[in-house]
Amino acid sequence: MYALASLSKNNFLGSVSFFCPAFNEEDNLEKVIKSVVPILQEVCSDFEIIIIDNCSNDRTPQIADELAKNIPEIRVIHHAANREYGGALQTGFRNAKNEVVVYIDSDNQYDFNDFKKMIPYILNFDIVVGYRKKRCDTNYRLFQSKVFNSIINLLFV
Repeated sequence: MYALASLSKNNFLGSVSFFCPAFNEEDNLEKVIKSVVPILQEVCSDFEIIIIDNCSNDRTPQIADELAKNIPEIRVIHHAANREYGGALQTGFRNAKNEVVVYIDSDNQYDFNDFKKMIPYILNFDIVVGYRKKRCDTNYRLFQSKVFNSIINLLFV
């Protein structure tokens, strides 16, 4: 993995579409967006941010709309019905219009600064996937993840 102290011209991205699915993330959405904007400003010449509100029943839709009023690069897509996580991802991919597409969840568990470490790979590969080694999930969520990954490995590997 490359450690980037500063981005050279070769590590500068053209246009980036960033999206985040959001379901009941009133406590996290603004923090995520405010951490993403300065990094996108640093690493690319043009970007858009798409917030997909997946029919939240808290203040997430209002927070997303307020962010869009204050940050011109943001647009919000509101699902009329919850389309689950996969449907929110599909909406993000279908509506992204820039050269590079990146997404993270809106739960504020990722440090978007890590995106800069991926740039050398993005410049040389079609798909780059990152993951967390140390998760901050509940035991139940960790159990679900282990079961899901075991089923996927059993069926497809």
